[in-house]
Amino acid sequence: TVRYTKFSYNLGDTKNTKVVIQMSGLAVGYRSVALQSDLFAKNKNLIDPVFSNLALDDKGNVLFDLEFSVDPSFVDYKPMLSSQS
Repeated sequence: TVRYTKFSYNLGDTKNTKVVIQMSGLAVGYRSVALQSDLFAKNKNLIDPVFSNLALDDKGNVLFDLEFSVDPSFVDYKPMLSSQS
């Protein structure tokens, strides 16, 4: 009941900076956005997820933006590759 339509990220300037993720989406109702918000808040890898700019489109779907951060180590593939070789 939730679909994401845009995705972007910013890796930051230094290794210790959080990776900022920005997404936009569409949901069939506010309840779906609320459930998604609860699930994202419980995920320890997603830092400070914020849903914003909620609005209805002409079909009654909820449009929204989402922004959160992740620790750079969460998206760093190098340790996983070196442990497999």
